[in-house]
This record gives sequence, structure tokens and C-alpha cells, in this order.
Amino acid sequence: MERNSISTIREHQFDGLTNLVYLYLEQNQIDTIENFSFKNLTSLRTLDLERNRLSTILEHHFDGLKNLDFLYLEQNQIDTIQDYSFMDLRSLRTLDLDRNSISTIREHQFDGLTNLNYLYLEQNQIGAIDDYSFKNLISLKTLDLGQNKIFTICQHHFDGLTNLAYIYLEQNQIDKIQDYSFKYLISVKTLNLQSHKLSTIHEYQFEGLTNLVYLYLEQNQIGTIENYSFRNLTSLKRLYLRGNKLSTIGKHQFDGLTNLDYLNLEQNQIETIEDYSFKDLTSLRTMDLEWNSLSTLREHQFVGLTDLAYLYLQQNQINVIQDYSFKNLEALTTLNLRGNQLSTIHKRQFDGLTNLASLDLEQNQIDTIQDYSFKDLTSLRTLDLQENVIDTLPQDIFDMENHPIALNLYIRRNPIECNCFMCWVMQAEQDNWINVYYAYSTVCYEPETLNGRKWNTLTKLDLNCEAEVGE
Repeated sequence: MERNSISTIREHQFDGLTNLVYLYLEQNQIDTIENFSFKNLTSLRTLDLERNRLSTILEHHFDGLKNLDFLYLEQNQIDTIQDYSFMDLRSLRTLDLDRNSISTIREHQFDGLTNLNYLYLEQNQIGAIDDYSFKNLISLKTLDLGQNKIFTICQHHFDGLTNLAYIYLEQNQIDKIQDYSFKYLISVKTLNLQSHKLSTIHEYQFEGLTNLVYLYLEQNQIGTIENYSFRNLTSLKRLYLRGNKLSTIGKHQFDGLTNLDYLNLEQNQIETIEDYSFKDLTSLRTMDLEWNSLSTLREHQFVGLTDLAYLYLQQNQINVIQDYSFKNLEALTTLNLRGNQLSTIHKRQFDGLTNLASLDLEQNQIDTIQDYSFKDLTSLRTLDLQENVIDTLPQDIFDMENHPIALNLYIRRNPIECNCFMCWVMQAEQDNWINVYYAYSTVCYEPETLNGRKWNTLTKLDLNCEAEVGE
């Protein structure tokens, strides 16, 4: 019966349909449902009323639907739900109220829904939630309140939701979360708080979330994280803080996150990382610090990150990497330093990175690479040096005897001097130890006689080497 012009559901319209299981009334013009209209549909499992013109849900609209599993009411014009309206729906598992005009959630609106698993309230105009409104939803697994107008999360908003696993609160206007607001959410695995106006993370805001796995806090205005704020999130695997206003990472902000696997801090304003700030993150595999304002990397900043495999530091203002800054990152396989302000690479900066496979130094200001700078990088497969001001590559930057893996080398868009000091690169290509990527667009800058010549057209004779390649 979907996609017709029905405007009113009357009390006796469905009499006699005692074996009806599915009733589809979506995309009509229904604005009125008389009380007890569905009372005899005792076998009904699915009722679809989406995309109609309902504005009010009354107490007796759904009386009699004791076996209903799925009730779809999204994209109506509902702004009022009377208390106890769903009291007869004791078998209901999914209630979809997305995209309506509900502004307030009251304490008794969802009474009776003891078997409800999924409650969708996204894209309404909810600005107020009465305390204890969800207290009887003892079976609820997913609660979606995204894209509403909620300003404050209060201490008793979510009381009773002990089986809730997923709670979505993204894109509201939340600027305050009272301490202990989530204390009863002992089963929650995902909490989405992205795109709000939160400015401070307080120590007791996340108390009780002992089984939380994913925490989304990106695109807020967070400038302060109090010490020990995450200390009880012992199950947390992924923490998203992208697009906030953090300027300093302190040494106790991430204490307790011993199982964290992924930390996203990109697009903040981070200038300072205190030593030992990540000491508890012994399980971390990926850390994203790109698009911040870091200028110096120090020796003890990354202590504790013994399992870190991927470190993204591109698009900062890094001009100094102190010796041994990465020495404890023995598991690191990918290091991205693209788009910084490095000018010199020297021999202790990358010590300890014996498992590093990819090093990206593109778009810096590098003009000097000292001998032995990459000697510890015996597992390196890709070295990207594009778009710097390098004129030559010293032969001793690698420990070639102890580097059994072929290296993909990117050196285009540098002012390369094609002379005898680059002969070792050509020989390494012949020996299949180096593969110069984009050789067809890697061109000589000097000497003048070779200016503009493509690397893949050169011979050893052009470079004044002793013999042609292949001799």
C-alpha cells in the first residue's frame, strides 16, 4: 500500500487481518491515525510508516501490536510523542524516528520497550533530554542522537542503558559534558562526539566506559585535556582528536591507554610534545600528527611507543630532529616527514629504525645529506627526496653491504648535478639495488651541457665515470 494518497488510518480498516506479518504504508500522505487502528494485527512483525505527514504519536496508536519487531516512522513531521505511546510494543526491536521534528525527549516516552535493540533519533531538533528518559530500555544496543541541537550531556541522561554498545551524538552543539554522565554505559564500545563545541576534556567525563573501543572527538574546539582523563579507558583501541585546538601534549594526558592502537591528532595547533607523553601507549600502531606546528623533535618524545609502525608528521614546521629522536621505535615501518622545513640530514637522526621500510622527506628544504645518515635503515624499501634542493647524493649515506633489499629512490624536482659523484647511483641501478622512480622526469640542473637531460637518458660517460653502464 506504499506510494499512494492515503491520509487517514481508521480504527476498523485492518479488522480480520490476524495473520498479517508485513504492512507497508510508506510514502503516503498519512497525517491521522485513529486510536486502536492496528489492535487486531496480532501477528504483525513489520510496520512501515516512513515518509508520511504524521505530527503526533498518541498513547493508543499502536495498541495491540504485541509481536511487532520493526516500526519505521522516519521522515514524518513528528514533533510530539505522548507518554506511554509505545507501551504495548514489548517485542519491538527497532524503532526509527530519524528526520522528524522532535525537540524534547521525556521520561516516559519510551516506557514498555524492554526488548528494543535499535533506537534512531538522528536529524531531529532535540535540544532537551529529561533525566532517566531511557532508563527502561534495558536491551538497547544502539542509540543514534546525531545531528540534533543538544547543548549539554547531563549526569542522568543515559541511566539504565547497561547493555548499550553504540551511542552516536555527532554534529550536535554540545559544549558541556557533566562528570560521570556515562557511568552506567558499561557495555558501550563506540562513542561518537565529533563536531561539537567541546573545549576541555575533564578528568571524570569518561568514567565508567571500561569497554569503550572507539572514541570520536574530532572537529571540536578542544584546547585542554586534563591529566588522567582517559585513564580508565583500558579497552580503548582508537582515539580521534583531529581538528581541535590542542597546542601542547602533556606527559599524563594519555596515561592508562595501554591498549590504544590508533591515535589521530592531525590538524591541531600542537607546538610542544613533552617528554614521555606517550609512555603508556605500548600497543599503539599508528599515530597521526600531520598538519600541526611542531618545529623540533627531541630524544624522549616518543619513548614507550615500542609497537608503533606508522608515524605521520607531514605538514608541520619541523626544522630540527635531534639525534636519537626515533631510537626506541624499533617496530616503525613508515615515517612521513613530507612538507616540513628540514635543511640538513645527519647521521644520528634516524638511528634505531632498523625495520623502517618507507621514509618520506619530500617537500622540505634539504640541501645536505651527511655520510651514514641512513646507515641504520637496513630494511628501507622507499626513500622519497623529491622537491628539495639536493644537488648530489653521497655514496656513503647507506650501508649498502648490510642492505639486502632493493631501494625505490625518488629524487626528481631537485637541482641535481649530473657529475661523477652520482655515478654510484647509476651503478646501483645496474646492480638492481636502486630503482630511480620517475627517471623520465628526473632531470639534470648542472652542468650546463646536461641541463634538462632526463636521468633515464644518461650514461656513465655523460657523468664522467670510468665506464659505460654494461661494460
